[in-house]
Amino acid sequence: MTKRLGYSKSEMLKLNMSDFDALETKKDIINKIQIAKKDGSIIFKTIHKRKDGSAILVKENVQYDKEKQNFKCIVREDYDLKKNKK
Repeated sequence: MTKRLGYSKSEMLKLNMSDFDALETKKDIINKIQIAKKDGSIIFKTIHKRKDGSAILVKENVQYDKEKQNFKCIVREDYDLKKNKK
C-alpha cells in the first residue's frame, strides 16, 4: 500500500483508514470491522486517496481470525482513476 498510495511506511502507520479512504467515514469503517469480526470476513470496493491527491478504486478483503484475534486485509487495485488529459 505504501507504493500504491505514495506514503512511507512510517507515514502509513500514523494514518487511520479513514485518512486515505475517500468514501468511508470512521463510523463506516468501524461497522465493516464489526461485520468482519462477526462473519469472519467482509469484501467491499472503495476509493483510496494517494498522497499526491489522485485516487484509485480498490477491492478490500478484510479477514478476521477469531482464534488469534487478528485482522488480515488484502487490498487490490481495481481501477486507476486518473484525470483526463487533453
